[in-house]
Amino acid sequence: TAPIAGLGPVAAVRVCEPLLEVLQATALVAALSLGATLLTWLLVVRRSVGALRKAEGRLRSINVIDPLTGLLNRAGLRQRLQRGLDGERNAGSRRVGVLLIDLDRFRLINESLGQRAGDQLLRAVAARIRGVLHGGDAAARLGGDQFVVCSSTLAGPQAAAVMARNLLRAIEPALVIAERQTQVSVSIGIALAGADGHSDVPDQLLANADAAMRAAKAGGGGRHRIFEASMIVNTQQQLELDMALRRALQAGEFE
Repeated sequence: TAPIAGLGPVAAVRVCEPLLEVLQATALVAALSLGATLLTWLLVVRRSVGALRKAEGRLRSINVIDPLTGLLNRAGLRQRLQRGLDGERNAGSRRVGVLLIDLDRFRLINESLGQRAGDQLLRAVAARIRGVLHGGDAAARLGGDQFVVCSSTLAGPQAAAVMARNLLRAIEPALVIAERQTQVSVSIGIALAGADGHSDVPDQLLANADAAMRAAKAGGGGRHRIFEASMIVNTQQQLELDMALRRALQAGEFE
């Protein structure tokens, strides 16, 4: 300390560290701070991107999954069929087929036991269908009481018929629905891509399977039928006859 006139003793501070060391320390602190900030930012961005991808995945699932049964919906089935048919063309083989499953007398069960019981029945049937699937197979619910099994590993009509019989046996056992024992049967229509009268377009393939399913249902239900071209002709004839009868009724042509 040194006395200064009018101020008394004044402390003199001496800087011991060289200026370069101070600058280096300051730069290190700044770098560490910037690094921590960047790391925090990257973690936030990564978490945000991850959350966005999860949300996109859930959205895609909602778009192709039936919310009631967890199976594919119509859009998901169409995509799955198209991939199978494209792979079929690339491989040069024809092994894609669909089995359209329709519950017999489902409306009676739904109306007598209620919609909640009907939904419970649909979930139970979906679970039994899923239990029959193997690698290369996929199941979908088209809506209402209609399901579809799509397979890309069928060797031909005989293999498809074996799968249909397995489905019939799996669905046949009694179920307890709304605290009541319920027996349900199904009608199955089979359509194979690449065979005569069969299409390799998903919508037409499903239409062929639907025609075969209606033939099975007309035969009493609880059975399967393989699509034949004559089934489409019969359906067209029935539609033409129906429209002709309606026109005749409107025109008063009946006596």
